[in-house]
Amino acid sequence: MTTVGEKTSAGGEPGGGMGARTGVAAALTAGVVAATSGCGGGSDSSFADRSGADIMRAAATDMASVTSLHLVGDVTSGGRRIHVDLRSSTAGECQGSMQIDRGTAQIVSSSGQAWMKPDHAFWEQQSPAQAARVERLVGDRWVAIPLSSGLSKVCDLDHLLERLSPSDRQAAHSTVVGTTTVDGAEAVQVHGISEQGDTVSAWVATQNPHHVLELSVADGSSPGTITFSEFDVPLDVETPSADEVATIPGS
Repeated sequence: MTTVGEKTSAGGEPGGGMGARTGVAAALTAGVVAATSGCGGGSDSSFADRSGADIMRAAATDMASVTSLHLVGDVTSGGRRIHVDLRSSTAGECQGSMQIDRGTAQIVSSSGQAWMKPDHAFWEQQSPAQAARVERLVGDRWVAIPLSSGLSKVCDLDHLLERLSPSDRQAAHSTVVGTTTVDGAEAVQVHGISEQGDTVSAWVATQNPHHVLELSVADGSSPGTITFSEFDVPLDVETPSADEVATIPGS
């Protein structure tokens, strides 16, 4: 199993570069642990009886064809708790929110552009010295985010799905724990160890398509749990109008 992304600092200056926002995106990506892995279409009652390697490879195949999904979860990275609730697509669209400790930012991305709308706590914890000034400039408006900031990788489902394929060695060393339900859907739990030595579990739908319904890492630098749902449901992204977007000098 592999870990998605790399851990970076969540700090940064809101008035200058996009350090804070890059850190948020990177920390989320770091916390989403890839433990997935060909089948598709219909009932498969014997799926849970397969080996861990077969289950992971089947999940990887079916997840590779997903065009959109809803991900919700909590990750701890750099000592900070990150909560994410995003709907994301392979077309680079997303809409939802991220919370770092007490601060929350709404996020939306579409057609090669991305914006965020942080609340007071977010600005204050990211850059206490400049929070008041930035809030006066921004008010209750959105802030455009350069795609180079790293947020595009969070909002681009292709980037996430690319990380969801285990190596042959990782798949071979996966073990089946048993069956349970995730949000009412029957799932088989597969246990393994990531390249970084973290303990990872994946819950894979026993019915076709074999989507990954939940991922969890119990230890390491970025422990947390992420659930996935609403596979291939079209996104209805609402982007801000020009007068709803603020410009921060120097950004």
